[in-house]
Amino acid sequence: MRFKIQREAFIKPLEQISGSVGTNQKEPITQNVLMKIEYNDPTGPIKDTEYKMYLICTDTEIELVSEVGLYGPVEKGAITVEAKKLATIVKSLPEGCFVEVIESTDRKSITLSTDRNTFSLSTLPAEQFPEIEILASSYSMKIKASTLLDMMKTTSFAIPQENYRVALKGMCFTLRQETGSHKDLDIYTSDAHRANIQRAELEEECIFPENYNGRNSFILPKKTVGEVIRLLNEYSKDKSFQDSVIELFVGKNSFRTEINGVTVISCLIDSDYPNILMIVPNNCNRVITLDRESFKNSLERVKILCNSLNNAVELIVVNSSITIKAKNSLHEEAVEHIIAEYEGDDFNLAYKADYLIDICKNMTAKKIKISMTTNSNSAKVEAVAGEGEQISQACYVVSRIVI
Repeated sequence: MRFKIQREAFIKPLEQISGSVGTNQKEPITQNVLMKIEYNDPTGPIKDTEYKMYLICTDTEIELVSEVGLYGPVEKGAITVEAKKLATIVKSLPEGCFVEVIESTDRKSITLSTDRNTFSLSTLPAEQFPEIEILASSYSMKIKASTLLDMMKTTSFAIPQENYRVALKGMCFTLRQETGSHKDLDIYTSDAHRANIQRAELEEECIFPENYNGRNSFILPKKTVGEVIRLLNEYSKDKSFQDSVIELFVGKNSFRTEINGVTVISCLIDSDYPNILMIVPNNCNRVITLDRESFKNSLERVKILCNSLNNAVELIVVNSSITIKAKNSLHEEAVEHIIAEYEGDDFNLAYKADYLIDICKNMTAKKIKISMTTNSNSAKVEAVAGEGEQISQACYVVSRIVI
């Protein structure tokens, strides 16, 4: 294998895909990037080049693929080299320089050289590189890139790092059935103590194949969610982002999409997601309306003196006056009175401070409302549409804490 490429054309795709590099020391090849040169199809996205190079990183559960066109003398081939080491070297080279990469005759190393630099890196055979098997897609859904980014960013923070319930380790995408249309998409995340729900409409109705008897939902693993959000965030800097439509291809056990030239392939979590809608309080007779930013600031101040074991703050409502209170094992105490709108009975309930703060940070509306019923164990937080504001369809549910 042999090719020559400008530094900037090389480093961008390397940085785009290196997030999926494996960390398992028992499988060192997953820490490598696969570089594979093939003839280019001129009808594809890359024009005017005879060859193109695939750059692929994987941890065996998620795979990111980028393509780059190659000019000048090229020899086809495939080899793997440690991804982060390669990216660090290329990034350190002078701007605008050209990098020539040549594979050794024994296929055990490659040489990177410029006019002034030479680096020799060890390699592993491409034949040993694991690639996720892509089965035929069962169906696909089209959604605006900006809508998908907003939905995923404002719900992903509730995905737990560890949980005994496998389904909760990811983000659930569900097509709402009760509407009679396959155009309404819900996204759920939960850690069993809180739940986030976002709703949006697809660009086109999702068409299922005849005799399809699979799920109308799928669960993306936490790492895949993070990579998709990162790629969409990068893409959002492009002028074409606002009008761009992303297509999500869903198979029995796999997921695939393309974001700004990077293909994302992922395994899915094979489990049934719990019915999150069952825990959403309805017909609430306690509704507090308040300024989101002021509420967040108050929570952050009061939280300083929270009990470290439960991180709880109390919401105390007496004669429509609302107070936030926290105390700890040292008998230290923080009390703050807040301005809010409320009509209803007096109550005193505690919630985890960080959960409420996370919600406030991920909402943009000026005002929010916290709703609950007299016998509810949960509070529902939603945006209140102000003048000229487009109301978000996000809904957040937080379980109360007994203190």
